Amino acid sequence: KNGTRAEDIASARAAVEAVRAAFVGSSRVYERYKKLVTTGGISQQETDLAEADFLSKKSELAAAESVLARLLAGERSEDVAAAEAQFSAAQAELTGAQAQLAICEQALRDAELFAPCAAIVRKRLLEPGEMAGPSAPALSLAVVSPKRVRVWIPETLLTRVKNGVPARVRFDGASHEFAGTVGFISPTAEFTPKNVETPELRTSLVYECRIFVDDPENELKLGAPATVVFPQISGEIAE
Repeated sequence: KNGTRAEDIASARAAVEAVRAAFVGSSRVYERYKKLVTTGGISQQETDLAEADFLSKKSELAAAESVLARLLAGERSEDVAAAEAQFSAAQAELTGAQAQLAICEQALRDAELFAPCAAIVRKRLLEPGEMAGPSAPALSLAVVSPKRVRVWIPETLLTRVKNGVPARVRFDGASHEFAGTVGFISPTAEFTPKNVETPELRTSLVYECRIFVDDPENELKLGAPATVVFPQISGEIAE
């Protein structure tokens, strides 16, 4: 679209002038030789060589002037249209490649694993090189914050133990109690787990209750047995 560069045109003009100067010199030599050959001053062979050089320089001048004329005229409309079509095709290819790149980058981001909350890895379920999927767990995590303690309460305490009720949690080996809050009470009853000791009969139906514990120093360990005390209720419940 911008046409020929000015530097290329200047170079072509200089080439034309150089060839024209050589052509003028060759024509003068040829004209002298034509006069001398008639008087016997030179041979016919020398005249023929001068004529051949004259015709060669004439052809070179015509070729140089043709190149200059083409540069001055610029590109043909057909060539410009072909270049524009090639440019449009390249742009479409670039757009498709950028879209494919975005898909690949998103797939790469989707392949990264992120914990849904602060946690530590308990167990690696998939080894490097194994096939992973969106619904297949790769790691088993233990939630770091907030930590929770599971206890089971009898039905008789459901009216007094509700979400948001404060609790005190004691752990074996800990020198102090931990403050906690009831965060979840199961709507479904179940039999008391075997590893739980309560003052009530073990065959009684109980409800799972989760106590969220404040542990800023990260003292509590996974699976440690604990005793939970509700200040507004006399008695203890242990897991």
